[in-house]
Amino acid sequence: MRTDEAFALTKGALTYIPGLYALLAGGRAGEAISASYCYGVWFKHLTLLTEVGCVSVPHTVLEFGPGGSLGTGCAALLSGANCFIGVDAHPLANGMQNAKVASELLALLRNRAPFCPEGWPDFRKHLDDQGFPSKILTERVLDASLTPSRVEAILRNTSRPTLRGKPTMVNYRAPWAGTDVIEPSS
Repeated sequence: MRTDEAFALTKGALTYIPGLYALLAGGRAGEAISASYCYGVWFKHLTLLTEVGCVSVPHTVLEFGPGGSLGTGCAALLSGANCFIGVDAHPLANGMQNAKVASELLALLRNRAPFCPEGWPDFRKHLDDQGFPSKILTERVLDASLTPSRVEAILRNTSRPTLRGKPTMVNYRAPWAGTDVIEPSS
């Protein structure tokens, strides 16, 4: 096992020890994370999906344990996903901070900002020379996903995610302890 793989496995295992993750995070567990971090996490997952045959942005993105940040889900929506579902054990999402991250993510995507991947697994081969996943996030895809009315809806839903009730673009289920995460289709 490579060192980076062992580190990732150990880090993941530590999250199962109650309270330890919050202690190691210096009390920051549950805080919203930066837009650049969320941008990178989304790019990594989106590009690695191509290795299993996904050739476009998924319709729905589900994140287990988003903590205080719905930023990765917002990056997915701004890239063309139609629905984001975040499920967590505790309601930690910060609407004002998530709205700020969403606005910063919008600027990154509009500018097709480069991303320099680090860590495991390496996904540089899925980025163009400028460090952008242009094979998936084509001009056509981004033009459709970043229309003013759609962006307005994403920003509004990110700052006030739906905890329960009628599903919207951003569905946040916390505390999550049941089968009501994905609404049955009619």
